Amino acid sequence: MHYKIGQLILTPGKKSNSISENFVAQVEKNKEDLAGKLFALIEIESKRSDDLKIINFLLNNINYNYYQNEKLILREKISTLKIEHIFESALARTNKNLIDFIKNDKINFDPYQINATIGIIYKNEIYFTNLGKNKAFLIYKNYDENKFKISDIINNTETKEDKQINIAKLFSNIISGLLPAEGYVLFLNEALPEYISNRQLIEIVTALPPLGAVEQIKNTLSVVNSYVTFLGIIIKRTSINETSYHQKENIIKTSHNSLENLKSTEENTEKLLSPTGIIKFNVKAFFKNKVFLKFFFKNKIKIKNNSLKDIIIKDKIFFNKKPNGWLFLKFWKIIKDIFIFIINIVIYFFNFLKNLKNIKNALLSLIINANNFIKKIKFIFISLTKFQKILIFIVILCLLIFSGNIIRVNIKNKNDINDKIYSENINNIEDKLSKIESSLLYKDNDRARELFFEINNLINTLPRNSKEQKEKYNNLLNSVSRLSDEINNILKISSPKEIINISKFNNQNKINKINLIADKNIIIASDPYLKKIFKVDLKNKIATSTDININTINELSFPSQDKNNNIYYYTSNGNVIRYNSENNKITNLSIKDWGNKEISGMTIFNNKLYFLDNKNNQIYRYNINSADFNKGTSWLRQNYNLTNSIDISIDGKIYILDNDGKILLFSEGENENFTLSQIFPALVKAELFKSSSESQYLYILDRNSKRILVFDKLGSFIIQYYFENLNSIDDFIVDEKNKIIYIIDSQILYSTDLKNK
Repeated sequence: MHYKIGQLILTPGKKSNSISENFVAQVEKNKEDLAGKLFALIEIESKRSDDLKIINFLLNNINYNYYQNEKLILREKISTLKIEHIFESALARTNKNLIDFIKNDKINFDPYQINATIGIIYKNEIYFTNLGKNKAFLIYKNYDENKFKISDIINNTETKEDKQINIAKLFSNIISGLLPAEGYVLFLNEALPEYISNRQLIEIVTALPPLGAVEQIKNTLSVVNSYVTFLGIIIKRTSINETSYHQKENIIKTSHNSLENLKSTEENTEKLLSPTGIIKFNVKAFFKNKVFLKFFFKNKIKIKNNSLKDIIIKDKIFFNKKPNGWLFLKFWKIIKDIFIFIINIVIYFFNFLKNLKNIKNALLSLIINANNFIKKIKFIFISLTKFQKILIFIVILCLLIFSGNIIRVNIKNKNDINDKIYSENINNIEDKLSKIESSLLYKDNDRARELFFEINNLINTLPRNSKEQKEKYNNLLNSVSRLSDEINNILKISSPKEIINISKFNNQNKINKINLIADKNIIIASDPYLKKIFKVDLKNKIATSTDININTINELSFPSQDKNNNIYYYTSNGNVIRYNSENNKITNLSIKDWGNKEISGMTIFNNKLYFLDNKNNQIYRYNINSADFNKGTSWLRQNYNLTNSIDISIDGKIYILDNDGKILLFSEGENENFTLSQIFPALVKAELFKSSSESQYLYILDRNSKRILVFDKLGSFIIQYYFENLNSIDDFIVDEKNKIIYIIDSQILYSTDLKNK
């Protein structure tokens, strides 16, 4: 092999403000020997899904147009057919297909947002085209100074015409040349040279093989707190051609003509890649040009000031500074644009009324002229002989047949290309699906999730025109949905078991809280609006009610259960009622030292009642078996922000749930680090929180998406139960001993199996 290639891609993930791809074609050895290796570096300064479609289309299309080019097939028999011509042909087709793709999919495409480099490396020859801000550097060895130098290829070959982008000729300018002995070509996006200097690039690239150089550059960039993507392709020549070798040998052996040989060697080394058919560029000739020298020294200060560009670019990347009063200026611009738009409409309307008569006359004149023209054609046709008429008819018919054939061939070619792309995308999706299943087999959920997102992007690009395409799309969608559940540990429960409908006993009931007395096989449910407590016998499926004859009660919140199966409800303003499940007795407890507290959670641990006060950022503890029940103590030793807290649970340590799904963990009054694992779909708003000292799990209710999420007490995600056919989950309780989850929804009590794993 004449070359080695290394690929670099380093993205900031969701922080990125662009979509990018680094591509090197993977082809068979005989194909590579015949046609070389295709590579591409593409970045679009946008995050729209349409831009991802454009990148995927470009890569698939150029790969197909080059390696399936009919000229490439001929090259196997005609060795004189140049790679350069095949590459030009593939680029022209890709450019045409891109325009058709944008038009057909109605994509709003801005060519000034795309930075693309597409090229071919064939033996020691390199051909590439560049669009936008990507960089191309040549690193070569100067034998006179015995050190490596670097040259910016694109800047040295840039012309005024390059600055104007014609969407019909995006990839028309090809730069080509030979890769010198001990030479390297680097293709980089605009951001990378801002953080790694030319000297660093030379030191890294010349000291290490391409793959090692890529890793070294990644390590260097990993310490940069950047919000941009870094892309690069490094190509190293691995063989020295015979001419270069003899030139180098002559330099060593000959003394009297050593200067001439050195010049020759350096000229061959510095012979820069030149654009085919446009510029034949020579570095030494360019820098020796008098006009250039005059311009250089005349504008030396200006060129030096251009170093400020680095600061501007980095400033834009990190800080995105805005001028003072930018909001007012933006508002003023919007008002001005609206005003100008209205004025233009008014002017257009008056001009239209003014010219209405002229328009009417012009239309009448056009109709008269068209009628006269038709009459003239008709007269000429009538005056023709029968033979001439038949001849004209045959010519018209031939033209129609010829035009129809051209259209049919173009449609067929287009359909063949689309079918090829469709087939490749289907194969790619199916390959990724098998990789997901393999990753799941080895418990690599992160890799499976990454492949899942890639598949989703590919599936969205699939056409759904024919019946077969729709069926294939739906089958793939079903496969992806099934794997999504497995990747994210989603257990869908479509039909939970109905135990009892409490509304049958009283259709005005509104049950919203439940507790379980496991050893009695009883569920205790409460209705705060009717001031009733229901005892549900799970075995016999019978519900009995107890009235709460206390006028001051207007809510029954945070039911908490002690070791004697008494249920405590917080009512309001420091009032708590106790319900004895044995004799159905209700006792009203009033705390005198309550003060100005705002309770968001209550629980019992070791016969002590704990109140979570999110207004005063404190946890208060009361001994329910003591005569001084009215006297509580503050449990937290420091001030923590508990403003968004919604529930509390204790197992020796205290767990506090925020409404955004975060959990704070406290031990002996001090906060400990605790983080829940990331889940998909993400938890947006938490509603309820269940756990106990006997359980090793934490249960969180996401009412909006009808899910119960399960984590262990180290924060690791276990499983999520999705009740797709329920209206809403009002409350739930977990019986870990018998492995059952009880759910209350619209006064109906359901159960389902507990399958934590």
